[in-house]
Amino acid sequence: MISVGRVFVEVVLVIMPLGARTAMYLRALVFAALFASNTLVLIALTGCSDGNDFSDSVDNSREQRRAEADHRFEVYFKAKEAYAERLPDEAYNQLVKKIALQNEYAVEFCELYPQAFQQSSRMFAHIGPMPEVTSNGILWDFMAFVAPLYGRYEFRCFIPFSLSADYTTVEAFGDPSFDLIQVFDFEQTSVGGYKVNSRRVVFPGDLHRYELEDWQRFKKHNGDWAKIGVHLRMDEPWPGFDEYCRRNMLR
Repeated sequence: MISVGRVFVEVVLVIMPLGARTAMYLRALVFAALFASNTLVLIALTGCSDGNDFSDSVDNSREQRRAEADHRFEVYFKAKEAYAERLPDEAYNQLVKKIALQNEYAVEFCELYPQAFQQSSRMFAHIGPMPEVTSNGILWDFMAFVAPLYGRYEFRCFIPFSLSADYTTVEAFGDPSFDLIQVFDFEQTSVGGYKVNSRRVVFPGDLHRYELEDWQRFKKHNGDWAKIGVHLRMDEPWPGFDEYCRRNMLR
């Protein structure tokens, strides 16, 4: 084991000939590394004889990350355009309705909630990481199911899937996830849409979504929310709530 004192002396000798900016970066690296591993300090400083080496490596790394991000965007948008071209809305809706019958979690969700219906994933605004693209150049997509509850909640089920290269059959399914939306009020606009005030209900454990293992536990309680620590308001349903929920239902 190398002593801290020895490492510090060797580090100072390496830093002294370097430029001020490079030395600043290296000092930060040294003090962080001293807490983690003495050996790491010597390895990190090996070959730092030129003050420009560090800055060059940072610039190269930044350019590489930018190039990789540009490539991912290009692949994603190309796959998205092909998806929409090969599967116009009508064909897409018919396909995902057929796919739903092949997935055990979709069947379970609709059996537990007979009032549930399917929605098109194309009706959801995409927020978050960019969707993955399969090795066939096909976007990962998801099926969406909504169960209206007590005239003021939407219990939603999302099941990822990817299609075959010819866009006709399912290549793979992913694990489902679930969330619960509470609607505080809504009103129809003059152009036929809705203005909505809603938020996602936080599950016990500060969870915003339920995953597969949570669903398995939920099923054991036969969908009884109180038994999993979620207390829903069951009185005073909003007039017209079911019609509002079903506005984007697959026909």
